[in-house]
Amino acid sequence: MLKLPAFFSTSYGHYVEVAIKSPLILAVLEPCESPLRALVDDGSLRGVQVDGADLDGAIAANFRLEQSRLTRVNLSAAILSRARVLDVRFDGCNLSNAEFESAELGRVVLTSCRMTGVQFGQAELRDAVLEDAKLDFANFRMANLARCAFRRCILKGADFASATLKQVSFEECDLEGVTFERAEMDEVDLRSSQVVGLATTNGLTGAIVDPLQLLDLAPLLAREAGLRVE
Repeated sequence: MLKLPAFFSTSYGHYVEVAIKSPLILAVLEPCESPLRALVDDGSLRGVQVDGADLDGAIAANFRLEQSRLTRVNLSAAILSRARVLDVRFDGCNLSNAEFESAELGRVVLTSCRMTGVQFGQAELRDAVLEDAKLDFANFRMANLARCAFRRCILKGADFASATLKQVSFEECDLEGVTFERAEMDEVDLRSSQVVGLATTNGLTGAIVDPLQLLDLAPLLAREAGLRVE
């Protein structure tokens, strides 16, 4: 017997309310003029303000960044595997093609960041807010996301295959070409986002959509069910 994904429309009920914890950042931060010196294996930065630094291609495993703010920092193609990023704000930063494989990010906010091709494979994201970010072709394969919000993000071609998502909302996001194949979902709210063009409905069990989105998904559901509509 063919089993279709179970969609739960709550347009007649209540929206999922997710209590996302805000970053705990010190009121006074110390300006950091040479962050590259600290960006080494097992290095750390805490309680700093970094403005306009060019850290393109930096490599630092097990790096720790805590209670800090980064503004217009270029971290494109940086390799920060197993990094620990806690209580940090990123404003207008470039993280394109940066690698955060197996990293831990908690109580973070990323606003107006360019993150094309960013790698979060097997990473853990908790209490994370991503706003007005360009996340096309981002990799979240096998990542663990809990209490996260994507707001007005471009996620074209992003990969959430085999990821675990719990209490995650996608608000006014472009999900064209996104795959959630084999993902595990619990209270994942897709309402208000563009779902036309999703790569597959596989992995959407437990997602929340509205009735109009269900109609948008009908052709994909029919095709994957092997139905011929005449």
